[in-house]
Amino acid sequence: MPPITIYSLTPSGEELSPVLLALADWATKDSKQFEHLVQAE
Repeated sequence: MPPITIYSLTPSGEELSPVLLALADWATKDSKQFEHLVQAE
């Protein structure tokens, strides 16, 4: 059985949560204008 590893953020990392969620929200909302930048696979 492989070892189990549990990761967690430091308090500084947790402070980034609102910023990262806002960035993800922005990227999702405005994703259409950036479609031309994504290479088709």
